[in-house]
Amino acid sequence: MKVKKITDAYEIGDLDVIYLYNGGLELFKFIESIGKDNKDIMRIKLTNYIEFDKPVKLVTPTSDLEFTNIEDLLWYINDEDLKKYKIITENKTDLFKLLQNLSYVQIFINIYTKEDLKWLNVYESLYHNIGMFENATIQLLDMIKNTNIDNYGYKDVKELFIKKLENIYKNVIDIKSRNLKVSVLASKKSGKSVFVNSILKDWYSPTSLELPTPNICRFIPSKNKEIVFKYRGQEMRFEKPKDLYKYLEKIYIEARDKNEGLDDMEVYYRVENEDYSYETLDTPGPNLAGATKHREITERVIRESDVAIFLIDYTKHLESDEEEFLKHLKTEFEKYGKVHSFVIIVNKMDQKFLSEDTNRSGTRILDYIRYKLTLLGYHDFVVFGVSALQYFSALIVERVCSECKNLSGKALVDKLDDLTYQFGNSEESTLINFAYEMSRRYMRMENEENITLERLKELSGIPFALNYIGAVAKDRAMFEKLRNLIYKLDEDKVSIITGLSIIKLQLSENKERLRAIFDIFQSSVDSINKQVEEYLAKRDQDARSASYYTEDIKKNLISSIEELVNKEIENVKDRLSSKEIKSKEEIYLILENQIKKITEEGSIVFSKYIDDIIKQIKTMLDQNVVIVQQKLSFVRDEYNATIKRINEIIKSDMDVDSFFPELKVDIQIKMEDLISILSELVKSTSDIKLDYDEYITREKRGFLFFKKTVYNIRDLDSLIVDIIYAIKKHTYQVFSALEGNIENTLAKLKNKLDEQIKEIDAFAREQLELARNHIEEDSKRAKMALVELAGFTQVFQEVTNVWDNLIKPIQLGS
Repeated sequence: MKVKKITDAYEIGDLDVIYLYNGGLELFKFIESIGKDNKDIMRIKLTNYIEFDKPVKLVTPTSDLEFTNIEDLLWYINDEDLKKYKIITENKTDLFKLLQNLSYVQIFINIYTKEDLKWLNVYESLYHNIGMFENATIQLLDMIKNTNIDNYGYKDVKELFIKKLENIYKNVIDIKSRNLKVSVLASKKSGKSVFVNSILKDWYSPTSLELPTPNICRFIPSKNKEIVFKYRGQEMRFEKPKDLYKYLEKIYIEARDKNEGLDDMEVYYRVENEDYSYETLDTPGPNLAGATKHREITERVIRESDVAIFLIDYTKHLESDEEEFLKHLKTEFEKYGKVHSFVIIVNKMDQKFLSEDTNRSGTRILDYIRYKLTLLGYHDFVVFGVSALQYFSALIVERVCSECKNLSGKALVDKLDDLTYQFGNSEESTLINFAYEMSRRYMRMENEENITLERLKELSGIPFALNYIGAVAKDRAMFEKLRNLIYKLDEDKVSIITGLSIIKLQLSENKERLRAIFDIFQSSVDSINKQVEEYLAKRDQDARSASYYTEDIKKNLISSIEELVNKEIENVKDRLSSKEIKSKEEIYLILENQIKKITEEGSIVFSKYIDDIIKQIKTMLDQNVVIVQQKLSFVRDEYNATIKRINEIIKSDMDVDSFFPELKVDIQIKMEDLISILSELVKSTSDIKLDYDEYITREKRGFLFFKKTVYNIRDLDSLIVDIIYAIKKHTYQVFSALEGNIENTLAKLKNKLDEQIKEIDAFAREQLELARNHIEEDSKRAKMALVELAGFTQVFQEVTNVWDNLIKPIQLGS
C-alpha cells in the first residue's frame, strides 16, 4: 500500500495514498482543519500514525514478519490480499489501537493477541471435534455400564468412571451449545431494528416504529430451523421471517396507537451461517423509556449479556442523554467485570453522502465520538462506523436477484434501476433503490468504479463489526467458559487414566513397593491439604466485615444529610416570618415539600455511596482472585511434581507401561460464578432506598395536629432536632439492611473462592483414595478386570490422543 506520514494538511495530495497523521492534534480536529472540498474530504484516506508497545506480527501465506509501527506494516500489505493476512499483537492495547485506526481507512484484517489466537485455535479445533467427543462419551458410558469389573473388586472404579464420563458429557454439551448473548442498545431512530435484521440476515424486527414503553425482544437461534414466536404464554410458528415481521409490526402499531406496554418477547430465528449465531437481545434506548425503568432493564441486560452493543446515530454524533446513559453503562460494566465486552457502533454512515456539513469525513465523526468516550473514562475500545441499511439492502438484492451477485459497476447500477420499478411500491423496492443510490454514490464520490454487492456489504462496515463482535464473544465470554470446561474435562480424563493405571499396577507382586509409592502420594496429599488449610485460615483472619466498607461512608452520608437538612430548614425559616403566625396546615405543607426534597437529594447521594461500596468490593474481589489463582497454580504444581516423582519410581522399579497422568491444563477461577454473586448484591442493594418522606411523616409530623392550633418560627427549632434524629435513625436502619446484604455477599464470595481452592485438594485425595483401596488386590482379578476393560481402554485411549493433541497449545509450559 502507498503510505505517507504527515504532520500538516499541505502534505496531502495523491488521493490513492493512506496518510498517517503524526501531529499534535486529535485526528478529528486535524480533519476539521484540512479544508478540502466535499468530494475530496470523503476520499482522503487518513488515520493516526502509531508506534506499537511491542512488535506486532503480520502472518501472510508465505511468511511471518514483525513491525514496530503502522507505517511499515501498511507499506507491506497488499490491498488484494487482505483476507489472507492475520495480525498478532502481544497485548490488548496495541490490538485496540490497530483495530480503530485500520477501520478509519477501511482496512479489514483479522487481528488477535497472541494469547487470544492460542485459545481461538483450541476453541475452533474443539468445536470441530465436539461431535466426535459427544459420540465417544456416549459409547464409553455404555461400555463401562456393561462391564463386570465390579465382580472383581472394582465397583468403586466403575462408579468413578461413570461419574467422570457423565461430567465429561455434560461439559461437552455445554461447549457444543455455545449459548452466548449479545444485547443491542440504542437511542430511538438510530436504525437499531435494521441493524438487528442485518446481523440476523433477514426480516425479523419491524422498522420505523417507536414503542410506547420498554420491552426486550429476544432473538434465539432455532435448533430445528423453525421460526417460532413466544409471547404472553402463546406460541406461534411462521413459514418465513417476513411473515413474522408483519405480525410483530401489527402488534407494535397497536401498542403504539393505544399507548399500551409490551411484555418481553422471544423469537427463534433461522441461523443463516455460523458467523453470527448468538442469542440477541433487542432493547429500548435511553431517550425512549422512563429513566428508572430503563436503568432496571439495562442492568438486567448487562448482567446476562456476554457482549453489549450501543448504537449511535451518525447524524446526531453523541447527544447529552446518550452521554449520561454511557456513563451509567460504564458503571454497570465495571460492576460486572465486562468493560471489554462493550462495542460502540455508529450507524447510518451512509448519511455522510447527504450531510449538509461542509466536512463530510466519516473518520472525523468516529474519532470525535472515540475522543468523547475517552473523556467519559472508557479505554481499550473501538468505535465502528456502519450502514446497516446499506448492508441489508445489498442482502435483500441478492435474495431477489441471483444474477446481481455477478454484476459490477454500471451493469449493476442499471440492473438495480430496473428492479426498483419492477418491484413497484414495496419494501423490497425501497431497499433496492437504496442499494442503487449507494452504488452510484460510491462510484462517483469514492472512486469505486467496479462496485459489486459484495463490496457494498463490505463497505457497510457490518462484516468487520460482526467479526469483532464474534471475537469479543469468544475472547471475553467463550474463552472464560472454555478455560473452565477444558480444565474440568482434563481433570476427569486424568481420573479415568488413574483408575486404569491402578488396575495395571495390581499386576505387580511387589506389594511393599506399592505401599511405599502410595506413602509418597499420601505425604504429598497431606502437604497439599495442610497448605490449603493454612491459606484458608489466613484468609479468615484477613477477611473484612461489611462495616469495613460502610462505616466511613455511613458517617459521610449522615454528615451530608445533616448538612442538607439544615440547609432546607433554613429555607423553611426564610419562608416563615418570625412575627407572622402560620396555621399548622400551612407549616405542614411547607415542611412536606422540604422533606420531599431532602429525600430526593439524599437518595442521589446514597446511590453514589452505594456505587462506591460496590466498586470497593469489586476491587477487593479482583485482588483476591489474583492471589487465589496463584495459590491454585502452586497447589497444582505440587500435585504434578508428586505424580512425576511417582511415575519415575514406577518406571524404574516396576514392570508397568501405564503411569499416573499429570494435570496438563492450568486451573482457572470460575469468574462467572463470582460475578453472579456480585450481581446478586447489586440487585439486592438496588432495592434498599432512603425514604425520609414516609418515615418522617409517620414518626414525627403527626404531632403537628395534636399540640397547638397555630405555630410560629420558634416552634421549628425543636422540630429540627426531631427531624434530624429521625433521619439519623432511618439512615442507620437502611445501613443495617445494607450491611446485612454485604455481609451475606462477602460470605458467599469467600465460600465460592474457598470451594475452588479446595477442589484440587479434593481431586488429589480422590486419586489417593482410589489407589489405596486397591493396593492389596489380587493380580489374577486385576488381569480379568483389564480383559473386561480392553474395549473401553482402546476407545478411551483413541479419544485421549485426540484430546491431548487438541489442547497442546494451552498445556502448561507450552
